[in-house]
Amino acid sequence: MGRPREFDETEALSSAMRVFWLKGYEATSMKDLMKAMDLHKGSIYKAFGDKHQLFMSALGHYMRQGGEGMMRAFDEAPTPKDAVRSFLTMSLRQCACGPTAKGCFMMNSVVELGPHDETVRSFIESFMQRMKDKLSELIAKGQAMGQFRTDREPVELAEYLMFVKAGILTGSKVRLGSQDPFGVVELALSAIE
Repeated sequence: MGRPREFDETEALSSAMRVFWLKGYEATSMKDLMKAMDLHKGSIYKAFGDKHQLFMSALGHYMRQGGEGMMRAFDEAPTPKDAVRSFLTMSLRQCACGPTAKGCFMMNSVVELGPHDETVRSFIESFMQRMKDKLSELIAKGQAMGQFRTDREPVELAEYLMFVKAGILTGSKVRLGSQDPFGVVELALSAIE
């Protein structure tokens, strides 16, 4: 029987996530991860596997947190329009505002690794599809209530909003556009009303 782990796996994973988020996959070294996680290489490999496995765990951790927060925001929103606004504004302060142009960890990952890492690409595509399906449902409800335009299918409007949010989050990495992404959100909302 091996020794029990003497560290908080969730905390260690959060630390790894922050390093990958700021530096990207390729630029993150095991030394960076060891320092951030305050663990020896052997402990990291034993708990999380190799660098790619740790990256996937960190990405999954990020997406779970975001997905759970998004679903709570959807459930708590008084109207479909409020829920859609929550979808667009959630994570903007953390990802697109402030002095560090870090963007969204998920969007950064798909840009860096998506073209050549099928595991990353399919993992993110699956998550994005679930978000698009939920957004389409909300838009359909909003159309029935007269909150959104009806000359387009809900899935078309959902795709449009997904691209707007992805653009804001990705563009923030290089400070594309203004320092206030919330103005873009209101413009996008007005386009589907």
